[in-house]
Amino acid sequence: MAFTGPSKEELENYFRNSRQYFDELAKYYQQSDPEYYNEFIAPFYNNPFRMASAGRSGSAARGIVLIGIMIALIAAGAAAFFIVSETETDSDEPVTKKTERVISKRDNASVDTTSIEHGDIYEKAMNYYYEKDYENAEKYFKLVPRSNKNYPDAVRKLKRIKEMKD
Repeated sequence: MAFTGPSKEELENYFRNSRQYFDELAKYYQQSDPEYYNEFIAPFYNNPFRMASAGRSGSAARGIVLIGIMIALIAAGAAAFFIVSETETDSDEPVTKKTERVISKRDNASVDTTSIEHGDIYEKAMNYYYEKDYENAEKYFKLVPRSNKNYPDAVRKLKRIKEMKD
């Protein structure tokens, strides 16, 4: 179907430069050719950004809206930063307890764990285990307390070390 009205480019030009003429065209086509009006002219009235950019005052209003949005985003970012930083400071406190010096029963070789925390004992034992230094791994696996979440794995590793020795 061929439309007899102005092209989209011409309508855009009228909308920007001669709003009164554009409004007259819109009124005419709304009554005489509703299909043309709905397809080509109505989108100009339905798009709020196009309406805001119609004149100089529209671009100023758009600038104010954009500045407001930027300020809101900055405020939201700052609030998120403070919330995240506050929760991180709560978790910075050490939770694990330090163990005391323990002497292994097997060969009376001492393992100094004064500076090693519970979680580190298991990690140190695992390092020895993967390095295939099973003797030291065994010493540290024996030091893992029952309250440690890795205690069941430490017991399994001790059994494997014992099986390898036999």
